[in-house]
Amino acid sequence: MQVLVERVDQTAEIEEILEIFNTSFIPELHTRVKSLRDYAKKLNEHGELYVARQGDQIIGFISYYMNNWVTQTAYISLLAVLPEYRRNGIGEELLNGMKKRAIREGFQKAGLEVEKDNERAIAFYKKHGAVFVKEKSGRTNYMEMPIAHILLGAMRYKEPDVCRHQIPCQTS
Repeated sequence: MQVLVERVDQTAEIEEILEIFNTSFIPELHTRVKSLRDYAKKLNEHGELYVARQGDQIIGFISYYMNNWVTQTAYISLLAVLPEYRRNGIGEELLNGMKKRAIREGFQKAGLEVEKDNERAIAFYKKHGAVFVKEKSGRTNYMEMPIAHILLGAMRYKEPDVCRHQIPCQTS
């Protein structure tokens, strides 16, 4: 499957992506944020968002922040792949792209929150080295993974140029 991973840096396009994937999250994303528009603006101003495309269709995305220089911890805010494209390496490709960027910036680990009952997401992150750190709220757990663990799975991917936003990739 030929997939193109590229950065999205327009608030309106980020909002469209959040709307497309709204129901991929448990609970749905719109119930966890003030508004999808405000959240898209926050992601655009303070984070980064990359999409995976097959042709003209967006089939997955990852958003993250790299602004905690004290602990050198990147934070994965969202990662989703359309159901019909899961188990094809798309989530792993998106995660590896985040890892490469984090390594360039000097980050040592990545943190994330995951719903306690989202067994599929927990298994995915554990596969990539994430471990339980603490209960974050009544319904979510905070997990962390070392960047080096992610690197081991990413060795077959070409490192993109720093200024380039389109990364062609081949998944198996």
